[in-house]
Amino acid sequence: MELLWVYIFGIVYLLILSIIDVATFKTQKANIPSIFTDLFIVLALIFSGQEAVYIALISAAIALFLYDLPYFNGMADVKVMVGASILLGSMLNFIQFLMAVMLFGFIYKTVALRIIRKTDAVVPFLPTFLVSFVVVYWI
Repeated sequence: MELLWVYIFGIVYLLILSIIDVATFKTQKANIPSIFTDLFIVLALIFSGQEAVYIALISAAIALFLYDLPYFNGMADVKVMVGASILLGSMLNFIQFLMAVMLFGFIYKTVALRIIRKTDAVVPFLPTFLVSFVVVYWI
């Protein structure tokens, strides 16, 4: 039962961050305030166990690698990936989450760029984390 509250917290917080990301994406200051993403990581570490530190380190390394690819748009994406990975609680769930982010990210970027019809357009990426987190939770 305790684990269910952690997942509900993760889904609600990712939903809030996704709404903020989509709402502020077209504005002049198109970024999420850092306090929201930092708070997400801190709360995720509080809710998780000892293995979460190892998951956080591996997730941060992979997220920084993905930051150089055309997937992520900013450091908020890296922080949210680390926080969501911590909340999943195990290395197997983290690997499933990583594969879901890559799959849904590719589909989301492809569909969004076909709708926009620009090859260099940038789209908000945080909704991909929300969908991936929900899918991995239900697997």
